[in-house]
Amino acid sequence: MSLDAFLRDLFDDGRVVVPSPEGDEGAGELAAAGVTLDEFEHGWRLEFPGMAPEWRRDVALHGARLLYRAAQAAVFRDIDETALRSGFDLVAPADLENASAHYSIDLALRFLPDLMRITQGAAAKDPLVELLGTLACRWPLSSVGVPRAVPASIDVIAGHPGLLRLYVDRVLGSHDAARLADERVVEAARQALGAHADLAPSLSGLITRGARP
Repeated sequence: MSLDAFLRDLFDDGRVVVPSPEGDEGAGELAAAGVTLDEFEHGWRLEFPGMAPEWRRDVALHGARLLYRAAQAAVFRDIDETALRSGFDLVAPADLENASAHYSIDLALRFLPDLMRITQGAAAKDPLVELLGTLACRWPLSSVGVPRAVPASIDVIAGHPGLLRLYVDRVLGSHDAARLADERVVEAARQALGAHADLAPSLSGLITRGARP
């Protein structure tokens, strides 16, 4: 299954089959995957809460390749550590500290929590678990609901109304109390729930009190 086919299956029904790792994706495969990402983002943007950030195909493709390789590593557990780490060692696009980057990479990486649940039985020092954990901390919008994924910063997300709304929706939907350690998230959650704190009963106490978990 090519990267393009992987993405189409992932976006259509969330069920994928991955081939054994065979090195870098070819130029044609990357181009086809980029078109698929463009197509899906067009519909995704229509559902975004408010004005979506600028779309960056290069960042989205970077995230898609990371997810694809992580999925391969999760299935084919006999990959040696050197090859595993090499597969994740992709040259990242420039200028990733902005709303556009967080929005674009999330198109594929929002499936990261699902992938991490597949590896939850692995040892904490498993290199794949380590690499996925690093991704989860680096991209907080995409990792809501992942246990022990402590974001280095959510400043970019908090600075964009639409991203913050999406982030809070995911926090509430996944009951991720750890993400309420940031007062900006607490306040946004309070505004989102209004008088309906009962919609998130496990978090309502933290939200109404503004307390840290």
